[in-house]
Amino acid sequence: IRSFELNLFTYLFLLKNLYLSNNSNLNYFDSLLSKSMSNVESLFINDANLTSVPFILYCRSLKYINLNNNKITYIKSESFRYHSVSFYKLVYLYLSKNFIEYIDEISFNYIFSLNFLDLSQNRLKYIGNMTFKNLFLLKYLNLSYNELKFINSSNLFENLQSLI
Repeated sequence: IRSFELNLFTYLFLLKNLYLSNNSNLNYFDSLLSKSMSNVESLFINDANLTSVPFILYCRSLKYINLNNNKITYIKSESFRYHSVSFYKLVYLYLSKNFIEYIDEISFNYIFSLNFLDLSQNRLKYIGNMTFKNLFLLKYLNLSYNELKFINSSNLFENLQSLI
């Protein structure tokens, strides 16, 4: 698979799990914009050579996203922010084994339900003090195997009272 037409998933109203993994030619994924995607709970786009987080809209039931083992280098503030209705129920977010060097400080601030965040095996050097600010329900955070040199603030984990 190299690309998708805009309305590819239009009539899949009952779709719960979407697996697009192991598509090595899928390096850019413009969007999941179909309103019929509102029942999708799990999205797997791992091992697909993605270079950025896909634009996801209307997936109001989304609980699980796996973007492991891609080529994502940067988590932009709008990756999960402006479309927060799509991530309102998101509990699991896997971003391991990418090339992530930088995360905008407000990238995760609108994923209030997030319990599990895996950022391991990336190239993170710096984590800003607002990066995990609103992740009150976060229980698991994996930052292992990165290149961390500086953590901006002693209160970085202040609101993460659910971490195990």
